[in-house]
Amino acid sequence: MNYGFRFLVSIILALLVSVVSAQEAKLILDKKGDFKITEWGVYTNCIDCGITKSESSDNYSKLAAIANIIRKNPVLQGINGFDCQVILYSENMWDNKFRYGIPSKMSVQFCYFFTNKSGKEGKATIEPPDFDIHINQLKSTMCGGFGFRVKDNVRDADNPNFDQKKWEQAAARTREIFFTPGKKETLEPGIDRYASETVIIYNPNRPDYWIPVTIKEVFEALIEFYEYDPDKYTSDLTLKMLEEEYALYSEEERNKYAYLGGRGSAPLSNVDAEENDVQVMCINTNYWNKNLARSAIQILSFNLLADKERYRKEAEEKLKINAGSYHVSRFLEVLDIKTLLPTIE
Repeated sequence: MNYGFRFLVSIILALLVSVVSAQEAKLILDKKGDFKITEWGVYTNCIDCGITKSESSDNYSKLAAIANIIRKNPVLQGINGFDCQVILYSENMWDNKFRYGIPSKMSVQFCYFFTNKSGKEGKATIEPPDFDIHINQLKSTMCGGFGFRVKDNVRDADNPNFDQKKWEQAAARTREIFFTPGKKETLEPGIDRYASETVIIYNPNRPDYWIPVTIKEVFEALIEFYEYDPDKYTSDLTLKMLEEEYALYSEEERNKYAYLGGRGSAPLSNVDAEENDVQVMCINTNYWNKNLARSAIQILSFNLLADKERYRKEAEEKLKINAGSYHVSRFLEVLDIKTLLPTIE
């Protein structure tokens, strides 16, 4: 989505919400707030991780160090108008094939103070405005992917090629490939930014965290998935369309890296060999430095617009309408992402 358009949409939505909320609530900006860190299942919700007490203790100290770096943000110095609550969530998105470190999400929440229409003071505690950082996840959750899912225990399959286990494995293969968020720029060694918004902080001395995928690999994954689809009609029709689309590529093109695109009148793959800013990638498990303890912080990712002026304007508009996310906009405007680079081990 165009970022200028998205910014406009966010302002319009905030204004629409404020038609009601501004009549009922007013921000309290001079009330002193607190800063608190809460661990919420990072080490207990990952059932098959086998995290030891020593690993959890060491990892928590590293997450707390990240939170304390964030606390140095000017908006969090002498907190007024909100409580800053940093929640550490479990975010175990991938199986052991991709996992080494302890994956988690840090949600920096701005629990703003307000007075309601009767003059009574309150605090936003249910899904307050926040800023999220994804930790030790090689696939950023901001990337679009193929991500096929399957039904469990299919009983009514009429495709003679159907095999539940093979179908599940084929679906998992499609979920391993994804599109990059957009044009990549390296701000400095260890900090990449995509589409002027998605930021990834990593160890530049390790192998690339993502590696490119070829046209051939994309089609092989899609064809394999539909080959085992339980519905024969869906399988036959989709395979025919994919094979016709694949035939539009020369052997040389099939071995080229895949980018967002497509050939033919109704492409199913959404990929082409023509280079552009959105490339098809898969996770590179060799990025993990397994000589480090599992508790180490090895990669971070989050969304932060490169154009900080938008946050300034957004904050001005939100203040006018008493929107609680006013504090988040102020925070993001002055957030220095380079301060997080030293947390990568």
